Amino acid sequence: MKVLVYLEGKSDVDCMNTLFGSIAAEREKQGVKIDFSHFGGKAGLINKGAVRAVNILSNDPCAIVALVPDLYPKDQGGPHETPEELFELIETKFRTEIENKKLSPREQELSSRFVSFCFKHDLEALLLAVPDRLAGRLGVNQDSFQGKWKEPVEDQNHDDPPKKVVERLFKDHKKKYHPIVDAPAILDGVSPSDLSESCPQCFKPLAEFIAQCDGRA
Repeated sequence: MKVLVYLEGKSDVDCMNTLFGSIAAEREKQGVKIDFSHFGGKAGLINKGAVRAVNILSNDPCAIVALVPDLYPKDQGGPHETPEELFELIETKFRTEIENKKLSPREQELSSRFVSFCFKHDLEALLLAVPDRLAGRLGVNQDSFQGKWKEPVEDQNHDDPPKKVVERLFKDHKKKYHPIVDAPAILDGVSPSDLSESCPQCFKPLAEFIAQCDGRA
């Protein structure tokens, strides 16, 4: 079995490999290959991801494909503001591609191996969920973060998404946030189950999906 998880960018991929590397290694021993890769942006992931998914799934009966864009910014790739609207947008593009390829008789079977998740509002919500690690990266006491963001951390908004919060925290401490370097470093050694408790809305379903990819029917 192959589980192909497509994300927006390289920092997202690096973070997922950091968080789920041990799980992926264990699943590979069981014959399940979990692969994280990126599409180079949200619009490309939404608009081309479903096309790629249909191509993969129609040619490989042992493949599962997951798309994981950020919720922010809203309406990029098509109209949406909430996770539910984003998932419906992706599903519509997936069904449209099935029709375009005249694969409608297989729609149910293909759909059973296609799933979408998102980061709310972006992956940096996971960094806000581990303030001790974030503070350590900045070399400050986490008490200095008091009141700097909303709780729960997935309840930021489109005007001030988690990434902007993190960028502001770094700037406040005379540093520049580099997602490819800083995000994986902050999440290194963090348990996905702990993150799921702090981010139950959107990250927890993704973490459970990856944990359950064990090759069993």
